[in-house]
Amino acid sequence: MNLPALALPVSGYRCLLAWWVDRLDQAGCREVHVIVNDRADAEQLRQLLPPMDGTGPSVEIEPEAGRWRGTAGLLHDVTRSWGTTMPLLAIEGACLPPPDLDHLTRPVRAEGDLAWVGLCSNRRPVGLTLLDAAALAQVPSIGFYDMKEQLLPALYSAGCGARAVQLEHPGGRVRDRLSYLAAIRRGEETMVCGATDRGRWRAGACLVHPDAQVDPSAVIHESIVLAGATIGAGAVLSRAIIGPEVTIAPDEVVRDRVATLRHWARVENAG
Repeated sequence: MNLPALALPVSGYRCLLAWWVDRLDQAGCREVHVIVNDRADAEQLRQLLPPMDGTGPSVEIEPEAGRWRGTAGLLHDVTRSWGTTMPLLAIEGACLPPPDLDHLTRPVRAEGDLAWVGLCSNRRPVGLTLLDAAALAQVPSIGFYDMKEQLLPALYSAGCGARAVQLEHPGGRVRDRLSYLAAIRRGEETMVCGATDRGRWRAGACLVHPDAQVDPSAVIHESIVLAGATIGAGAVLSRAIIGPEVTIAPDEVVRDRVATLRHWARVENAG
């Protein structure tokens, strides 16, 4: 849908980034730095975030400065000018916030520990890593340097601790239509952004962006309608994601599909 994961509306928030900012605020974080692929993604996220009122963390959004640096290389490059000794929580952009970050942001520390990697119940990483500022000193200033394949082994070889922290309820990742719908289901059983008279709602989790136009006679079941979409009279959506600016004709049925502007235009032209 040509949207970065952080721009997707989810769980009652205008976008995933806003959900993360709220959760990080609850965890006591005062600064949030967001690194995205390019300037277009950065501008889109800036427009989606609600205005900062000074009570929560500051949020800086910027495009990636250099390519092919790897996760650890990128973290090294963007933090070297900060001049802080505070730990850094590195978050994969497609991750969903877990209910409680305390297990990771306030881990049990032992002498020499410089990294704490969040794991789910099957012992797989969940995309959340807490790094001591000294950990990034191991990263070279040039070349590709990955977090899992290079930084963590380098810390271990240097005699520094890199500990696993199991999270009781990890948030998971948004990777495709099914995982996106699962993210919505984590909220209330039925979730509507904006007025509740935008359509007839059946059982299941639904989300309609405030900037979408939905005819009151439309039926929406376990589906997501993004900004700028138009849903015609009598249309039926079931387990579908309707992308930005897509128009669903009156009485049209969309089931188990992702409707993007480009794909839907091809279908209409073929018809």
